[in-house]
Amino acid sequence: MGKIKNISHFLTLSVSVTVLFILIPVVYCPGGGLPFETLSLFTANARAGGFGNAYTACSGDVSSPYWNPAGLSGIYFSEMNVLSVPLFYETRFTATNFAYPLNKRGVFGLSIVRLNSGTAERTNSAGKNLGYKFEEILSQYVLTYAFRKSNKLDIGTNVRFVQQQIDAYNVQAYGVDIGIIYHISRYATYGLNLQNVLPLQLGPDNSGTNIKMGFTREFFQPEIKIMVDLYLLNASARNVIKYGMGMEYKLFNQFPVRVGINQREITAGFGITSRAIDFDYALGIHQIDFINKFSISTRFGFIPEIEKEVIEERISRLNEAEKQLEEKRGITKKEIKEEREKLKSESWINTQLAIARKCFEGSEYKKAEEVLGRILERRPDSYDAKMLFDEVKKITTKDFAIKKYRESEKSYLENNYPSALESIRVTLSIMPEYKKAQSLLFLIETQFLIQKKDYKTSKEKLMESIKLDPERKETMELLKRVQTILDVMGEEK
Repeated sequence: MGKIKNISHFLTLSVSVTVLFILIPVVYCPGGGLPFETLSLFTANARAGGFGNAYTACSGDVSSPYWNPAGLSGIYFSEMNVLSVPLFYETRFTATNFAYPLNKRGVFGLSIVRLNSGTAERTNSAGKNLGYKFEEILSQYVLTYAFRKSNKLDIGTNVRFVQQQIDAYNVQAYGVDIGIIYHISRYATYGLNLQNVLPLQLGPDNSGTNIKMGFTREFFQPEIKIMVDLYLLNASARNVIKYGMGMEYKLFNQFPVRVGINQREITAGFGITSRAIDFDYALGIHQIDFINKFSISTRFGFIPEIEKEVIEERISRLNEAEKQLEEKRGITKKEIKEEREKLKSESWINTQLAIARKCFEGSEYKKAEEVLGRILERRPDSYDAKMLFDEVKKITTKDFAIKKYRESEKSYLENNYPSALESIRVTLSIMPEYKKAQSLLFLIETQFLIQKKDYKTSKEKLMESIKLDPERKETMELLKRVQTILDVMGEEK
C-alpha cells in the first residue's frame, strides 16, 4: 500500500509539474531590474531557490526575514544558515542567517547578505590604468524580531542597514519591513510583507515600498508542498508586478525534491535533511547561464521547555494520526456493512418486484397489490414499486372493470374472441360476482368450443350464460344454432 501511495503522489507531482511548465511560455517575462532588487528578489537559501524563490508564507525558517520577518517565528532552537551562489563574470552572492529564540514566542534574528562584483582595473577619465583593481560590494545587514501572537497569527519586523561600496565611493541607507503570517490550518498559511515601509535611499536610487504576498499549502500529510508568491514592487511609483511559485515532493522523509519558476528563471533542486543539519541545492535555468545555489543549515541549543513541547506535539500528532487511521478503518467497516445490507435489501426488492409484475401480467391483481404493499412498507421511496402499485390500483377500480367489460363486448361483436377473453378476465378479477361478465365469459368460451366442434359442451355453456343474463340476444341465437346442429347430427334427442 505504501508503494502504491508513493506512486500516486509522484504521479500527482508529475501532472502538476507538467501544468507548471506548460504555463512557462505564458508567464515567463524577465523584464528590467529595479534598484536593490538583489536584496529582495534573489534568494537567501537554496531551498527557497528550488521553490522559484516563493517563500513569503514560509514559517519557521532561519532565512525567512529575506522574504517576510514574521516567518522567523516558530523556531525553537538556535539555527544558522549559509548560502553561496557563484554568478556571471566572477560575481558572487552570499548570505548568512542566524536565529536565536528568546522565549517560547519571541525569536531574534540577524542576516547578512552580500553581492560582490568581479574586479576591474581602476582607470582615470582618460582611460589610463591607475595600477590597482577595485570591486563593487552591496551589503545588507538585517535585525529581525518575530513573535507568535496566537496559534494562527505571527508578526515580525526587520530593521535593515544597506551599504554600497565602489572603490572610494561609500553610501548607506536604512529600511524597515513589517510582515505577518496567518495559519489557516496546520497545512495552509498566508503571508504578507510590507517591505521598505521606510524606503531605502542610496544616492539617486530609491527602493520604494514593496508588497509581498504568499500562500503555502501542504498535501498528503505533508509529502507535497506548494508555494506561490506575488510581488508588487515600488508600489507607490512604478507598480511592477512579479511572481514566484514552486513545489516540493518528499521522495523520502530526508530527501525532498523541488521545482519552481519566477520572472527570472526556471528552478529545480533537492535537499538532504536531518535533525541537526540540512543541505540544499538549487539550479536556476537563466537566459544567460545556469546558476548553482548551495546552502547548509545547522541547528543547536533547543530551549528545554520548548523541546519538551515539540516532543509532546510530535507524540500528539502521531496519536492523532493513529486515531484518524482507526476512525477511517471503523468507517470503512461500517460502510462495507451498510453496503452489504443495501445490496441484500435491493436483491429482496428486485425479487418481490419480479413476483408482483408476474402477478400483474397474469391478472392476479389482488396478489400483486399485497406484494407491492410489502415492498413499499420496507422501501417507501421505491419508484418502480410505487408506479406498479398505482397501476394495480387503477386497474382494480369498478370503473375500470366496467370499461374492460365493454371492451370485451365490442371485441366479441367484432369476432375478436381472444381479445374479448382477455378483457373479460380482467373485469372478473376485479368484480368476480358481476353476472353479466360471467355470462359473457361463457358466451366467449362457447365460440372456442364451436371451433373445436364440441357442440354438446357449447350447449351447456350457453345454458349457463342464459341463466346469468337471460336478456342477451346473442346467447339465444347461438343456442338455436347449436341445437340445430345437434339435431342434424343426431347427437341429442
